[in-house]
Amino acid sequence: MTDGQLLERFAAAQGEAAELAFEVLVERHGPMVLRVCRGVLADSHEAQDAFQATFLVLVGKARTLWVRDSIGPWLHQVAYRTAACARSAAARRRRHEQAAAERTKESQVETQDELGPVLHEEIARLPDRFRAPLVLCDLEGGTYEQAARHLGWPVGIVKSRLSRGRDRLRDRLLRRGIAPCAWPLAPGLRLDDAKALVSPTLVQSTIRGISQFVTSRTVLRESAAILTLEVLRTMTIIRSLKTAAVLLALAATTSGVDLLAQKEAPVVPTGDTDALSTYEIKRGPLKSTFVTRGVIEATRNPSLINQVAGRTTIASIVPERTKVKKGDLVCELDSTALKDQLTNQQIVVQESEMAAQKAKLERELAEITLNEYAQGTYVQERAALQGAIAIGQSSLEMAEARLERTRRARQRLNDMIASKPETKTSADLLAEVDLDDRIDASEQTLVREKKGIELAKIKHDVLEKYRRNKTIHLLKLDIETARGAEFAKRQTLDRERKKGANLEDQIRFCKLYAPNDGLVLYANAPGGIAGQPTIKQGATVRERQIIVTVSDLEGPFWLHTKAKESYVDQLRLGLRAQIKVDAFPDEVMTGAVESISPLPAPHTSLQRSNDKLYGTNVRIENRLSDLRLGMTASAEILVHDLDDVLSVPLQAVRHDDGKDYVAVKKPDGNVDWREVTLGASDGKRIEVKRGLESGERVVDRPLDLKIKKPIPLP
Repeated sequence: MTDGQLLERFAAAQGEAAELAFEVLVERHGPMVLRVCRGVLADSHEAQDAFQATFLVLVGKARTLWVRDSIGPWLHQVAYRTAACARSAAARRRRHEQAAAERTKESQVETQDELGPVLHEEIARLPDRFRAPLVLCDLEGGTYEQAARHLGWPVGIVKSRLSRGRDRLRDRLLRRGIAPCAWPLAPGLRLDDAKALVSPTLVQSTIRGISQFVTSRTVLRESAAILTLEVLRTMTIIRSLKTAAVLLALAATTSGVDLLAQKEAPVVPTGDTDALSTYEIKRGPLKSTFVTRGVIEATRNPSLINQVAGRTTIASIVPERTKVKKGDLVCELDSTALKDQLTNQQIVVQESEMAAQKAKLERELAEITLNEYAQGTYVQERAALQGAIAIGQSSLEMAEARLERTRRARQRLNDMIASKPETKTSADLLAEVDLDDRIDASEQTLVREKKGIELAKIKHDVLEKYRRNKTIHLLKLDIETARGAEFAKRQTLDRERKKGANLEDQIRFCKLYAPNDGLVLYANAPGGIAGQPTIKQGATVRERQIIVTVSDLEGPFWLHTKAKESYVDQLRLGLRAQIKVDAFPDEVMTGAVESISPLPAPHTSLQRSNDKLYGTNVRIENRLSDLRLGMTASAEILVHDLDDVLSVPLQAVRHDDGKDYVAVKKPDGNVDWREVTLGASDGKRIEVKRGLESGERVVDRPLDLKIKKPIPLP
């Protein structure tokens, strides 16, 4: 549930449901609240009182608060206000209770750590759009995505406003004398420490105090109750002041309209114009220069980049500013884990080779089985059936011939017995019986042979029409299955071999060699870049990170500088420059602008948030023999070199309603406003392209004139 849902349940429900909802809020934001209280208050008991008072204020405001998602930013302001009240009350109490010597000693103890109070005071003064992501991410330890979900902003907006809020906070801390090294938080104010200090006992005591406050409007600890009442009174006064400010603003609307109308009305110059300081317009040269500082670098700086995937450790690296030859080993990354992976991968490759070979043999066996059936088994079965049909035909013919002979013999016997019926003997009877049996046997044989031939023909037809095609298709299916398995095993083998080759490349990438003769420089950004690991032996580096550069000492040098956003639009490639090195102040080198970055450089920890800097390189032409890399130098870049132009002092120009004016003093002493078109500037004077003539005089400081707005030209 969101904080708003929990707070609504606490305000609407009663009993255990309300208590559980508030307990979740205490557990969720308690570490941040205690962190603020301990940062402002040195005494742990006072911090616990302020902790409880903060949540008592939340109880008092629960029914009037509207919370979208997270109540963390609001609780931060209340916690700081409560701790500040407790701090002031404690200071007043100590002043009344202690003697002068003890007060001095206490004052020394009290100021020994001023970061906490100052830090949270400045956080409370930030605008809501900067304070909310800073509280959710830095003080409560949430991620960008969590803060974006709580605030209803895109993640990019959260990151941008968090960065700008940190920069503003850092600037304010610097103005109050706190070094940037103390940022973002002192060791005693870390969120992990606050989480450890929010004990279950403190949470339960806070919940009990809140339950008692809800039921009887009393609190277990009187000091927490006093703090709560004071903070609620202060919040009421602040709300009243804000309402009064809105009413005053509305009341002043009529006056504001009157002032604007007065501004729009042209006023004729009055007073003694003879006392005005004027400047005579003359034609002459105007040179516009831009001065910037930077560092001497070599124009050829090949970078050695970590190509090992993931993160790895620098096992060894040559000392910075070591001169190396082409091919020298500059840096070696730890490859122990990669070598172990390669060993395991080689085993996997061998197993994949065996599996692929087995799949190949199974595919070949399936092809052989098909050929065996098509050219062997099928031919044998067909020949056997055809032979059976032929044999059956022969046997059928023999049976028919035998039956015919037996029938003729029986007919002859019948004729013989009929010719001599009186002489029929037992032998004749036996002959008749024997011939009849033979006739029956021949008839049965004839039927059996016909059935055998018919069955053989059916088997032959089934073989030719169905069983041959079915068996061939099944065997072909086995071949395709075996072929697919072989392809899969082959693909697996190729993939595992590529993994092995990639590991071999990764191991090879662990050794970085110098691409040319030069000087080794570590790729550590001045001032540090957030998330950028420091280059040193034992440091962990990420993929695609630049480890070192090898600067070519024999090639040309340039001055690498960064131009501010307000000047970068004036720079062009080829502009001439004069370069002075701090180590040789009497020597001047010449050069020209060679490159201007199209994008601003990343912000460093010491850079002001409102400055966008663009990398600019000025190539050095007449290099000094003693010039060394890393030396600091300044460059005066000639932006404009005009020979014969009209110009006026910058303070003589007044900008109004998108137009530029100068006050021209006429020979009769009157002053006339003149609209002008401006051009290049050298920082003191600015070119006038149209609107003035040579010999005219302009007022040097037109602000001395009691004029609200220039009189528009007819």
